[in-house]
Amino acid sequence: MAISRPMLLWRHQIVISRREEAVKEKKNIQRLQELVRSLQQQLLQCKGNNKTNDTISHLTEHVLELERQQILED
Repeated sequence: MAISRPMLLWRHQIVISRREEAVKEKKNIQRLQELVRSLQQQLLQCKGNNKTNDTISHLTEHVLELERQQILED
């Protein structure tokens, strides 16, 4: 049983379409992975900034307390 030329072309087109779709999906996955990496880096930076801010706030509280004590002692 021979397959007609139009049928072969149709099957070939389906294979090509599936490959194109797979390539698009792979590119989308790569973009999403890059986005996740970028967001992870941003999150780490925010956590670092929060730690820095907490440290500065803590140090500021100490300085203010020392200034209050000095004022009371004067």
